[in-house]
Amino acid sequence: MITMRNTSPLAILLALATFLIFSCKTTTYTIDNLPEKQLYFGSGGGFTGMVTEYLLLENGQLFKVPSPGQLEEMDKVKKKKAESIYAEYEALGFGDLIFNQPGNIYYFIRMVNGESENFISWSDQRPLPEVKMMDYYKSLMETVQPSK
Repeated sequence: MITMRNTSPLAILLALATFLIFSCKTTTYTIDNLPEKQLYFGSGGGFTGMVTEYLLLENGQLFKVPSPGQLEEMDKVKKKKAESIYAEYEALGFGDLIFNQPGNIYYFIRMVNGESENFISWSDQRPLPEVKMMDYYKSLMETVQPSK
């Protein structure tokens, strides 16, 4: 029988460290294993009609979406930053917002949550979206800029 007297402090410390390491591990997602909530954003249109799309997950994983069904992993965003971006989406009421005004060149934010999806799009042409929408989009685009 093992008692506290027979267990060395080093063994206890090692067991505690091992527990902490494995309990803090964040799930890593792939194209075949995405979480229910997914935040897509990007732009498209113009002469070529090309779309540039990104996917940010709440755990901080960031992907470029080169074409439907493909993901290219980018540098992670800090988890707290990603969680803050998701919380801001909800706080700004974008989940209930209906704004679909694409133009020749357009910008978009799309939230997928299980079976539901909300797509917001706009262009530089009139009518312009609310300032809060454009500011939020700018903060999203900052996550894909290389660190300086």
